[in-house]
Amino acid sequence: MPLLIGMPLICFITSYITTSKWLVVCKDHKLVARDIHKRKDVIVPRIGGLPAALISTFVVFFVDFESILRELIAVISMIAILLGLLDDTISLRDLEKVLIPIAPFALLGTSLNTIDVLGFSFKGYLALALVALIGTYSVNATNTLAGFNGLEAGLSVIIGSFLSLLAFLKGFKMASLLLASFSACYLAFLLFNFYPAKAFPGNCSTFQMGAFLAAISIVLGLVTPFLIMMIPHALDFFLKLLCWRKMKEKRPTRIDENGFLTPPPHLSLIGLLLRTRKMRELELVLFIYFIEILLGLISLIVTLVYLP
Repeated sequence: MPLLIGMPLICFITSYITTSKWLVVCKDHKLVARDIHKRKDVIVPRIGGLPAALISTFVVFFVDFESILRELIAVISMIAILLGLLDDTISLRDLEKVLIPIAPFALLGTSLNTIDVLGFSFKGYLALALVALIGTYSVNATNTLAGFNGLEAGLSVIIGSFLSLLAFLKGFKMASLLLASFSACYLAFLLFNFYPAKAFPGNCSTFQMGAFLAAISIVLGLVTPFLIMMIPHALDFFLKLLCWRKMKEKRPTRIDENGFLTPPPHLSLIGLLLRTRKMRELELVLFIYFIEILLGLISLIVTLVYLP
């Protein structure tokens, strides 16, 4: 029990300290971006989530987990970080961001005999293809439902926390510890990223969030609750897919003179919510948090009551 409390606490403290130091480095080297959802010009570090991403990756090696699966999770997480850093610096093409994560997740798929989704078991090449699809979807979806203070990190903390609870209840205590440590790392970062943000996560961090959570969900057989909690990301992803050409215009959500957000011209989850109710940035993020917590509770009930 002390270990279950101690490791997440160490991760939280380490992530907080290293993030605070890293943000100074970002400012000194002009690794900054404008916060477009503020009425005044606000400039903050744009890849501030890198320490949390790295710490939550390397903590894998301090947990007593099956060796090959532990190493694959770490490799997938590191590839996602490198992919994000490339996108943060040279802006990768959309196809590259989709295809690159497929390879490490396919490798994970070859290490598993079956994958269970919604009560159905998939084996062989079908399982491999499904793992690769879930992996690249998660990596990219956590990067597209983004752009507002605290949104990406907050959702990942919520998802990671519910998965940690489910893993514990299913008897996967070491995996539960690993997920709790992941959530602790990003909770520390959230102190800098929550409204009004003093740092942005950067794609190096958002890609890693999706990669890590997908990989460990697949390994633990918690794909169904994970996909339930990824419903907001899926809805946002498919709405944007319906208006792909308009997305190329890169016209973001704007803010009016009263501080309310105005929806972008293209379809998205954010646009859908803002067309149903006027909200400021903090209200929008908290509302999506609320939706995610409800989905977490649903996934908890579905997993414990309806799934073996």
